[in-house]
Amino acid sequence: PGTESEPWDLATAIAPHPAIQPGDTIWLRGGVYGNGTVIESRLQGDPARPVIVRQYRGERAVMNGGLAIYG
Repeated sequence: PGTESEPWDLATAIAPHPAIQPGDTIWLRGGVYGNGTVIESRLQGDPARPVIVRQYRGERAVMNGGLAIYG
């Protein structure tokens, strides 16, 4: 369901989803994400309220590959 106790995988978290709205923040927990390829996202925010993807406070999220965001 995308909660702290039952998080989504990265592909689900950055895919268009009705639960993700402009102004939301997607928190990446510590760990390595990706398999060396570019992961694409089509998140939709707006200029005044972007969707933000960032690492969880006090943890280190590392991208193995790239993250291309179109939206």
